[in-house]
Amino acid sequence: LAAGDPVTVDVREEVDAVITAANEREPNASIECVVDESATTTIDARRDAVRAMLENTVENALDHHDGEGTARDDGGVWAQVTLRNTTTDAGDDQADLVIVVEDDGPGIPEHEVAAIESGRETALEHGSGLGLWVIEWSASVLGATVTYANRTPRGTRVTIRLPTTTVSRSGSEAPT
Repeated sequence: LAAGDPVTVDVREEVDAVITAANEREPNASIECVVDESATTTIDARRDAVRAMLENTVENALDHHDGEGTARDDGGVWAQVTLRNTTTDAGDDQADLVIVVEDDGPGIPEHEVAAIESGRETALEHGSGLGLWVIEWSASVLGATVTYANRTPRGTRVTIRLPTTTVSRSGSEAPT
C-alpha cells in the first residue's frame, strides 16, 4: 500500500475481478456478488487499497473454510459479497459505500479479532496471518471502518463502511 492518489474506482468491477480470480483458484467454490439495485459503486479512492481489502476478505473466506459449511448441501465453500449504500450519520445527501463479505466457514477466532481491534499484537494475543491486518491497513488508508461478526448458524460477516467524499452518480459528482 504505497502512497498514491485517489482515482475513480468502480468497486463492482473490483469485486467481479476478485471473485473471478478466486473462482479460478477454487473452481468448486460458490462466490456470489449481490448489488443493491440503488447502489452507487463508483467512488474516488485508492484502487490498490480497495483491491487489497477485497482480495483479503474473499481469500480469508476461501482459505479458512473447513468443508463443513451450511449454505451448500455438500458443505463446500460459499461466500457472498454485498454492495449497498447508506446515508452518513450527518443525515446529508452523502452516501457511504457498504461492502459486506459473508461466509459459512468456522468463523474468525476471537483472539485474532481482538488483536486487530486493539491495533497491536502481543505474545499472548496475536493473529495467525497477515490477511486481517491487510484489511485493516487498507481500511485505514481509505478512511473506512471494518467490523467483524459471527453469522448464524456459522460463519463470518465482515462489514466495511467506506466513507466517500465524492460518489459518481450517473456522470455527476455528489455534493461535498
